[in-house]
Amino acid sequence: MYYVNVPVKLEVLNEELITKTLKTLEQLPKPVLINCAERMRSTGIALLSIVIQEGLTAEQTLAKAKSLGFGFLEDFNGFSVSPRLKQLFVNYVNHHAKIAVLAR
Repeated sequence: MYYVNVPVKLEVLNEELITKTLKTLEQLPKPVLINCAERMRSTGIALLSIVIQEGLTAEQTLAKAKSLGFGFLEDFNGFSVSPRLKQLFVNYVNHHAKIAVLAR
C-alpha cells in the first residue's frame, strides 16, 4: 500500500491545487482510496477525476453526483457549499473535461 498526503483546504482550493491533486492520483497504482475528515474534499476530488476522464459537462457531473447519492456542490450532508466553491468546480469541469476529450 502506498500513502500520499496532498493537503487540500477548502478556503485555498483553486484550479492549480485541483490539477496537482488529480495528477498525483493519476500516478498512483490503482485502486486508490481517497479520504478526508469532512468527506466533501475527497468526494469532490474523486468525482472530478472520474468526470475529467469521461469528458462530462458540469451539468452531467452534478447529475452523476446525485445518482451516486451525493448532493455534491449543492447541499452536502445538510451543509450548503459556498457559491465560490461551486463555481470553481463548474469552471474546472468546463475547462478540463473539454481538454481531456480533445486529447483522446
